[in-house]
Amino acid sequence: MRRIAIFTLIELLVVIAIIAILAAMLLPALASSRASAQASNCRGNLKSLALCQMMYASDHNNNLTAPSRNSTPWTTILASGKYLPQNQKNFGIENLDLVTCPGSRDLQNVINTGNYAHTYGFHQGPSQHGAGWTYTVEGFAKGPTNSKNPGDPTAAIILGDSIRTNVTPQVAFYCILCKDFSSQAYGVYLTHGNMGNVAMLDGHVESLNQEQFNNWAWHPMHSVKR
Repeated sequence: MRRIAIFTLIELLVVIAIIAILAAMLLPALASSRASAQASNCRGNLKSLALCQMMYASDHNNNLTAPSRNSTPWTTILASGKYLPQNQKNFGIENLDLVTCPGSRDLQNVINTGNYAHTYGFHQGPSQHGAGWTYTVEGFAKGPTNSKNPGDPTAAIILGDSIRTNVTPQVAFYCILCKDFSSQAYGVYLTHGNMGNVAMLDGHVESLNQEQFNNWAWHPMHSVKR
């Protein structure tokens, strides 16, 4: 008679323990890969949006949208001008994924609420605007009068990961502030492993940490850790 092999209870527990150990080893790697993909997608979003801003500026005497105009946020301005794909829903924005960081899903954001304000932040600029400061390409390049590198478009932040901290739940927000504002409720959100992505005036995107934002040559930025 053929004997049928069966697992004993101890053998079964050993197998379960091995599977649990392997899962514990793999999950951090999977989470890290997911976070890297989110950060990469975010940088792609910001690069596309910076290009949209430049296209808008080329059609409007070098004026960028600013954070908002007449209570209309910058994303809706771009959509209404057909610089973003538009439709009749979601405040005119067809692709909401493009205007929201995929790593900020822990915040209430535009994907969940349909609120135009919950998006990447446009740099508000210094509270005490220097001579000649405007929301133009030249104004952003010049920066405030105490800028360490005026005229350098690679040192002028225009868009970035954002957060509004004076509401519950906290949300991504359509503007980000420099550190010289009396209110620092709207800041760069360090979404990606204590790094925040920002788009510069020349169109390139950088990932900076809190110290780099604090010491940013163009103007110190208010940043918030995860």
